[in-house]
Amino acid sequence: MGIQSFTPTSGGSPDKQFIMTTVMTTASREISFSGAAGTYMVNSATNQSGYVIYSDGTNKAGTPIGLALNIGFAFTTIFMMGIAGDQFTLYKVSPKSNTNVASPFSRFTIGHSTLSTSTHAFSSTALPVADVLVVGGGGGGGHHGGGGGGAGAYIYMTKYPMSAVTPIVVGAQVGPTAKGNYSQFGGIIALGGGAAGEHSGNAGGTGANGGGAGGGHISSGSSTGGSGTAAPALPFGFTYAGSYYGLYAGGSSGGNASGPSNSWALRGGGGGGANGNGSNGGNNGGGNGGAGIISPFDSGTHHNQHYCAGGRGSNHSPAGVGSNGSGWSELGYGMGGAAHHDSTPTSTHGGPGLVAYRSYT
Repeated sequence: MGIQSFTPTSGGSPDKQFIMTTVMTTASREISFSGAAGTYMVNSATNQSGYVIYSDGTNKAGTPIGLALNIGFAFTTIFMMGIAGDQFTLYKVSPKSNTNVASPFSRFTIGHSTLSTSTHAFSSTALPVADVLVVGGGGGGGHHGGGGGGAGAYIYMTKYPMSAVTPIVVGAQVGPTAKGNYSQFGGIIALGGGAAGEHSGNAGGTGANGGGAGGGHISSGSSTGGSGTAAPALPFGFTYAGSYYGLYAGGSSGGNASGPSNSWALRGGGGGGANGNGSNGGNNGGGNGGAGIISPFDSGTHHNQHYCAGGRGSNHSPAGVGSNGSGWSELGYGMGGAAHHDSTPTSTHGGPGLVAYRSYT
């Protein structure tokens, strides 16, 4: 008995025409059938797994049971593998034409939300996933020869499952030489940046990114920049890699302070940034802050914003201050405080944290 060539009728859903049914008396079967080129599908009556191969003696084409397969040649034999006792049914199908979509999320309306400390109720009309950004607050910088503040951590998760109600903490800005505050979205926690060392020559503090060491009022020697913290674990077994990926930017160290062995000459180190370590202070000026990172959002309020750059270290005098990390802005999200050359505290404050997401409705 042959399978005759035919053109299935069109319709609003893929149309299929019954060809034959066979019982799998053993786990594998070979059936001599002739079929024209086209699209075929074999279904299991018990929804068990299996595999089917179509062959003309030279060419072969195979697919798991339950999946449609376009065969470009006329076949003469069908090999079926499955569970003994199962019933397999062969259909010829005519799939309705469709259009390839590179990203299914591009077909939805995109919305951006910036959250504040509290609990957040996610919209029931949106897809139950969102792209979530959590930024820790930056550490405070020193002044009068101090180090730069370390940047907060940067955590970005794509297509993250959203709960109906989620607790939120947004790290507030901090003053000079203070450790940055953490930000939190449910189980995602972005730590704050390390505090800068002061002009008395103390070491930089640890944090998501280390603070720069302080210089200034010590007669000789050097002090050490703070270290950055490794990426914290994510909830529910999520990782910072995969098809729906996450990104952790942090763990950079602050720069050391160094200078000649005489009073007032020690220069503060730069604070660590999300994309790089702070550099050491030296004889000619304060260290540079580590680089920041640009927003993952291609539209909305936070488009093209930079986050989490380290603050500069400074000299004791107005001359010789270092450079802030790439993308730095005063009191920007996750920014380490910039060391100042005198006691003016404004630019030494660490930037606030941020919790924001992109949703699909």
